[in-house]
Amino acid sequence: MLPGNVVVGELQGVEYPHVKISDKVYRLAPGSRIRDRHNRIVVPVSAPQSGRVVFNFDSLGQVLGLWILTDIEIPYYPLPEKP
Repeated sequence: MLPGNVVVGELQGVEYPHVKISDKVYRLAPGSRIRDRHNRIVVPVSAPQSGRVVFNFDSLGQVLGLWILTDIEIPYYPLPEKP
């Protein structure tokens, strides 16, 4: 189950300690967790480089949790509309 306080985005690359999501680069927090489509924790070097994701932040604004969505989950987490 995914937490309620997540942001939806499109993963565009993982290059530790940074991730690029929806044209923005974020820093991974110490102890951050990346979960793949099978809900397995993966290290950044073996994480998929693209896909729809939801993620949340720690108190410093760094990515604490990142979940790569399955094809079934994607319709429930649409990308936010650009202004």
